[in-house]
Amino acid sequence: MNAAKLFLSLAIGMATPAVGSAEAIPGVVVPSSDLDLSRTEDIRRLKARISVTIRKICAQPDNSALALHSERLCRRSATVGMTPPSYPRM
Repeated sequence: MNAAKLFLSLAIGMATPAVGSAEAIPGVVVPSSDLDLSRTEDIRRLKARISVTIRKICAQPDNSALALHSERLCRRSATVGMTPPSYPRM
């Protein structure tokens, strides 16, 4: 499989840049080039990698109501801006 990667755009309690702003949205690359996404098992592996990455990025230092709310919002918004891998056309 080609060097396929998923880019997760994350909203981690930060203000969203204005439209047309030069500021980049924070993100993380989740590697998937070692997976064959035509196989069910490899799709499961990729989903697990994405889940682990989101949990790590959105984790909060305490269990206060505000921290838990922030973590939930982060997890929800993390996948909104996901960019799927691009593959060359055949």
